[in-house]
Amino acid sequence: MHISYALVCSTEAEPKDILGEIFHFDAQDIDANGLIDSSIWDGNKVSEWRDIANGNHATQNNSSQQPKFFKNAINKKGAIKFDGKDDILKIPDHSDINTGWPYPERSLASVFKTGNDINTFQTIYEEWWWTRWYSFILHNSHIYAWVWNKSEWDTNHKYKSVDLWTVQKNTVYFTMMVQNSSHYTWNISDKNFIDNENTLAIYINGKLAESQNGESIQTHVDPQYSHPDDIGIWGINKNTVRASDNAVIKTAEWDYFKWHIWELISWNHALDQDEIDQIQNYFSDKWWISLFKEISKVTKISSDNTPDYSFYVNKNGTLKYNGWCKWNTSEAYEWTNTITLSENGNGKALSNWEYNDCSIELKDSEWNTSTLQISSFEINTNLKSLSVINPIETTANDNTPTYTFYSPISGNIVHSWNCFSNTSQAVIGNNTITFNQLSDGSYYNCSTKVQNFSEWTTYLKIPPFKIDTKIPIITEISPIDPDDNYAYSFHINENGIVNYGGSCSVKVSEERCMWNNKVFFYELEWWSYDDCTIGFTDSAGNISENTVIEDLIIEWWVSYITENGIHFWALKTSNIQRDIIVDYALQSESSFLEIDDLDSNSNGYYLTVQSSNIISWGSTIDKNNISISMETILAKNENNEAVDEIDIPPGLYNRWSGFKKIGTPLVVLERKKEKKGKVGKYKIKPKLKITIPPYQTLGNYTGTITYTLIEN
Repeated sequence: MHISYALVCSTEAEPKDILGEIFHFDAQDIDANGLIDSSIWDGNKVSEWRDIANGNHATQNNSSQQPKFFKNAINKKGAIKFDGKDDILKIPDHSDINTGWPYPERSLASVFKTGNDINTFQTIYEEWWWTRWYSFILHNSHIYAWVWNKSEWDTNHKYKSVDLWTVQKNTVYFTMMVQNSSHYTWNISDKNFIDNENTLAIYINGKLAESQNGESIQTHVDPQYSHPDDIGIWGINKNTVRASDNAVIKTAEWDYFKWHIWELISWNHALDQDEIDQIQNYFSDKWWISLFKEISKVTKISSDNTPDYSFYVNKNGTLKYNGWCKWNTSEAYEWTNTITLSENGNGKALSNWEYNDCSIELKDSEWNTSTLQISSFEINTNLKSLSVINPIETTANDNTPTYTFYSPISGNIVHSWNCFSNTSQAVIGNNTITFNQLSDGSYYNCSTKVQNFSEWTTYLKIPPFKIDTKIPIITEISPIDPDDNYAYSFHINENGIVNYGGSCSVKVSEERCMWNNKVFFYELEWWSYDDCTIGFTDSAGNISENTVIEDLIIEWWVSYITENGIHFWALKTSNIQRDIIVDYALQSESSFLEIDDLDSNSNGYYLTVQSSNIISWGSTIDKNNISISMETILAKNENNEAVDEIDIPPGLYNRWSGFKKIGTPLVVLERKKEKKGKVGKYKIKPKLKITIPPYQTLGNYTGTITYTLIEN
């Protein structure tokens, strides 16, 4: 089942909002006191970079190896600069990071800027030992993600290397590694892993990198085990090895990074796609980086020689092409952009060829530059094409989805991009296939082709879809708050539709965004509710477990306000004084106070307001417990035309700010005698505050508010 709704939710989130954060280094908060650049001067050396998450601080006691802090390094933001000679910071061993075991899930994210040297070996992050490690390395104008386990991992799968494409000089990048090795047959200590479901995904600037075997996500990546010795930040610590150097143990530090570092975060949790998007947006917004992400690739082998290509940017900017692909669009706008690739930018068809060097460069209004490598593709106009008949639902909670395509030839079915099926033969006409079990996530680039001994088709790009089988989670943040309109605060881990059960089922379901939310139950009738529940359904149709809402007792409720008075019930006696705020905005428009002051010959006047006692069957709340506040909510000119909301017009003005008691007549508005001319029409929204004494008798209370207009 797919639920469609129009709610637009922000993807912003703080790293701490995501489960399992183990360290977080922020160049704007080096001392982890929550203040930007509060304790370090521009150009000072950094002996300690404090972890703002868990106290796993990075240090360097040797002054000659300490990097420097520069306050306005990039985009007017502070950054730490490493000299590429011997600057290095180290994080001590910790069971949360490297000396415990095993680590079935791990995520790492960093933001940095390259310098002029992008060819020598440079370390962005290393968590290495003799036989096991994680790292990001800059070398020969490329960034690589390396994951290795010589001891436990299977033969031919001990070393994982992912090339994150070519990088440019003096350019900002954010990289991310997500390892999910949580799939095993019995328990993790038995080491019986489901290898094709244990994955390693690497991202650069929001783009999922391709691995050496041509797939977007590497499989056969088992949990990592203990790998002691201090962790090197922007340099490699001694007593470690490089798998690319035949595992020779190094006795000294080496491969130092040269240039600026902004932020480094790690989680013992495999980020899902929503969390990945949130962190990418967090980096982009915080550091003013242009977020540049591939949305829809060109089909791997295409017969369309002027193919469309879609990408996302979070800022407006100008475009520049690199390589053999060109286009006639020079501007990019915030959100999704689609360009048509051609040979000269004016629609000339691309030649039959393999294109693997095309990239887009975006420059925003602050002159920040980001580069997006276009995934490689081949143009072959001599091939026949498949067509989609029934696509996969856009968001599905079925992880073995089915789709139908038409083929002009019969033959073997070939799949790519992590979408595979046991259906191996196609016939001329419609073919329905069911994919093998897919992991949760977004699938933008699955494709299918058909081939036989004499002919084959182009790859058919399957329209993007998302698999979501996870049961969403709703958790209470704070219980019912009677003093805040019976507010209930809760957290949800996905966007979805919140629904209510039990006696609260009369409350209408509503769309809500992920993270922290608040709902109000003031509209319920007075009662003690002991069976109310709250739950939600995500966009894929997955339903959370319901959470019981405790202590929902509507104690005081203002039922209505009329020209004849205030009416409310008291259900439960309280041993403390309580204030009820009565907002006329909750009532009909006729309850507003409207004044028409269009008499140019007025001698002036003032308006008073006074409350009576509020009485219920012999019990009384004294009138001095009633207060009022007012604000202008509508003004019109002498032609009865609405104008922008304004304060009380000249000659008429508020007599106070906040609430004032109205047990005795209180002047709320005044037009001075000497003010001539038509002032206009205006409408006032009063708010009442009723102070309920302790142990007030239960009952249905009624009172009267009187407005009096008196001529000066």
